[in-house]
Amino acid sequence: MIARAIVRAQGPRRSSQAMGSGGYTRDVSEHDLPEALRTYSPCFVCGADNRAGVQARFALGPGPDEVRAEFVAAPHHRGYPDRLHGGVLASVLDETLGRAVALHGHWTFTARLEVRFRQPVPLGARVEVVARQVRDRGRFVQAEGEARLADGRVVAEATGLFHKLPPQEEAQLRAAVWPVPDSAP
Repeated sequence: MIARAIVRAQGPRRSSQAMGSGGYTRDVSEHDLPEALRTYSPCFVCGADNRAGVQARFALGPGPDEVRAEFVAAPHHRGYPDRLHGGVLASVLDETLGRAVALHGHWTFTARLEVRFRQPVPLGARVEVVARQVRDRGRFVQAEGEARLADGRVVAEATGLFHKLPPQEEAQLRAAVWPVPDSAP
């Protein structure tokens, strides 16, 4: 069983805060988290060091095998006046669907993403995205998810098809994203 955690990178020391069910927070090492919840500092969606990014926080979702993302629609992500750009929302949906697939141990890249926008997201709104893997087809995996405002209104739905990386490429990316620090003094 994986403990529920809300994750946000804390810069170069590579630790995060985990929020327990009782509302307390504690520091946990990024390396102690499931890979699906770990962050990559320069990433546009999850990177805490990317000032232009979304800085979404990821946790295990409300249902089994679900991943949840949470972010606030920031003014520098505007499309039309007072509205979040749809491409930003699509990026968070894509990342969350991919992380739901990663819960099953697969590193993938997006082969296809389909987003249905239901209504605009006002700037300053808190958005929650929940995603789950729905089918493993061998080399490809399907996932789906939805984005909601704090009042529960669905603002977008997405389905995606993800291509599994070959083991060697997965290992190379893992080493590039999360290099193992030197243990030598």
